[in-house]
Amino acid sequence: VGTGRGAVRLLDARTLQTSRLVRRDGTAVLAICFSKNGARLLAGLDDGRAIVWNSKTGVEELAVQTSGRTFGAAFSPDGRTIATG
Repeated sequence: VGTGRGAVRLLDARTLQTSRLVRRDGTAVLAICFSKNGARLLAGLDDGRAIVWNSKTGVEELAVQTSGRTFGAAFSPDGRTIATG
């Protein structure tokens, strides 16, 4: 779950309880998705950043600055490439 307050939370699908808080910095999260294998989490932010985390550890693996707000974000089918828009 991404929020307007900048939190990215992973929830237990059965209980809807937070299982991991990945980030919280105040920048609104506009898009979020998992890689096909579930190993990574990608978020697009209001300030134009796109950030990839390891979904098991919560460790940030990649952060890129785009030219504007990141309303959409996706992984390629093989998980090697991200697309933002």
